[in-house]
Amino acid sequence: MSVTVSSTAINNLTVPSDTGTFLSTESTVLPKVPMFQVKLGSNQTVSSGVNTKVQFDTEEYDTNNFFDSTTNYRLQPTIAGHYHISCGLFVDVAGSTISNLTTASFYFNGSSGNLGAGRIFLRNGSSGNESEAGGSSSFTVYFNGSSDYLEVFGYLTGGGTRSFLGSSTYKASYLNGFLLREGSI
Repeated sequence: MSVTVSSTAINNLTVPSDTGTFLSTESTVLPKVPMFQVKLGSNQTVSSGVNTKVQFDTEEYDTNNFFDSTTNYRLQPTIAGHYHISCGLFVDVAGSTISNLTTASFYFNGSSGNLGAGRIFLRNGSSGNESEAGGSSSFTVYFNGSSDYLEVFGYLTGGGTRSFLGSSTYKASYLNGFLLREGSI
């Protein structure tokens, strides 16, 4: 394919009649992809043995206002389609060690049993006596664009003060995602 650029009108471009689509930095052919990224703004204290919703309260970006970071702390896309979701949950149990029962669960429409990706089992650091743990997961899920929503819950056991780690540490807990494909397959 040959391309001719006019020297007198730099914004004009002549393209031969080949088949296909031509895209430039000014093209509107490809829509912007809806995406979001939220995190904990500070540590969230949690009780031992209680399934607690992670209150992702800091939006780094949310191009379509899909995430509620002030009331319900949930993702509820208004565009039907398949979304790629990633989550990392990092915890601290000061004065104690992390139990093997430490998990993060994804609740889809209020239930933890609706997603194949279901849970993250958080792992201790290199020593069994460390008080921090973390884990991450990513998966694809279909949202209907109206009533479907996703929340993250954590469950910690053991003594001491327990917290989901926020942005005051380098291991901030996060949730992010983007639309892979609009509509159903």
